[in-house]
Amino acid sequence: MMKKLIPIILAAASLNSGSARADAPISLFDGKTLNGWIAAPANAWTVTDGAIAMTGAARGVLYTTGKYTHYRVIYSVRQVKGVDHWPCVLVFGTTGTPLPDALAALQFQLPQVYTWDYRKGHNNAGSAFFKTVGRIPGVTKSAWARCEILVDARNGTARTAAAQPIGTKAIELVDLKDASIPNLPSPFAIQSHNAGQFDEYKDITIEVNPAIDDLITTKDPFVPIVAQAESATISPGVTEAVNAGFTGSGYANTNNVLGAFVEWTVTVPSAGSYSLDFRFANGAASDRPADLRINGALVQAGLSFPSTGAFTTWSDVTVTKMLVAGANVIRLTATTANGCANLDKVTLAR
Repeated sequence: MMKKLIPIILAAASLNSGSARADAPISLFDGKTLNGWIAAPANAWTVTDGAIAMTGAARGVLYTTGKYTHYRVIYSVRQVKGVDHWPCVLVFGTTGTPLPDALAALQFQLPQVYTWDYRKGHNNAGSAFFKTVGRIPGVTKSAWARCEILVDARNGTARTAAAQPIGTKAIELVDLKDASIPNLPSPFAIQSHNAGQFDEYKDITIEVNPAIDDLITTKDPFVPIVAQAESATISPGVTEAVNAGFTGSGYANTNNVLGAFVEWTVTVPSAGSYSLDFRFANGAASDRPADLRINGALVQAGLSFPSTGAFTTWSDVTVTKMLVAGANVIRLTATTANGCANLDKVTLAR
């Protein structure tokens, strides 16, 4: 029996996506439920300790309710126990009734370099289409690995990379190229290959129409960029060091007026999606929202900076936005007569 679970992922990425608009990476798994996925058979999958876990059933698939044309998925995987087979993901698959075996898809066994072509008329290792680029020395099934797959139906390609241990620079593993692959959206899927196989998957994210059309985990790890308040332009207002708990030499305290702003100029090495973490304190009873502009464009209106209870109690607000390579002007502008919350710093990460 096939079980359909209610999707929780954002509509922008869960819909049939073939447009050129880039969407920020979002989670495909909430760590608690299989919402947003379809399980076949329904008893082949469960959630254990914050991970999607196989129950040991054979020939099962778990695929996304969303279908995608051009996307990047990054996930962590390990094998708890099992037969002589590596964890599998499937791309360029098809759905229907009856459901094809393994979605008649193309299989990658990451973090290893093994592959399989389940398409009708193939059912082989796909040596004509898969190319091994590299291998992880001493790779094991039992240790967690961080894997990346970049899929593009427009030209029939998929590229893969993995890092083990997690936190190290990934190695490009296997690439796929077949111009005959239809330029159609399809789900991303996990496969339960053999009976008695117990693989676990967690921290699964998807980026639809990725801004960087290249593997990103193979690059040198991005070091978060911290811009302190003392490097910002504050108007009207001051940098002060009155309320304890700040980092650096002070924090930005704008005047209590509508339109007061704090502005940083931050340089990043490449264009793409970045998280912006604003550390703030708001000892007032009410929210102090601010419009967020990047390079002059309004990217989020009325970003909430709620009360923290005291100006010595600090908290964080994090958003994910697109930045250009080089200098980026990041401005928070108060939308009420109370001015901005006290702002300690902004941290950029990927």
